[in-house]
Amino acid sequence: LDLSDINSIDSFVKQWGSRNREVFKLTRLVCNAGILKWRNNKLLECAGGVEEHMQCNHFGHFQLIQGMLPFLSHGSGSVVSRVVILSSSLANSASLSLLQSTNKHLGFDAYKTSKLCNLLTARNGHMSYSNKVHMC
Repeated sequence: LDLSDINSIDSFVKQWGSRNREVFKLTRLVCNAGILKWRNNKLLECAGGVEEHMQCNHFGHFQLIQGMLPFLSHGSGSVVSRVVILSSSLANSASLSLLQSTNKHLGFDAYKTSKLCNLLTARNGHMSYSNKVHMC
């Protein structure tokens, strides 16, 4: 699974569903991948032109969660499914204004913004899916 590649994420979800849907009840999904890198102060982009930190640290997790939601056990029996999205305390110093900026942001700022987006996704997911899945 390569979170920087949307096709890899889609392929993983399809393969997991076709192989495991009837065999395993998915009760936990932990999104813990994260990159922090930059080279010669140059912007790093994925194949689709998305900044690499945002794609790997946030958009990739978001796409994976959306794809795997149908496979999570939705409160069946005493088991409550959980989606855990890890972030960083650096999110506290991030700004969403970077997402609207026409200036391309690099490395550390992109990392912090991706981690803030993870926190906001977890909060929104908790409110949106609380009757089906616990998201934190």
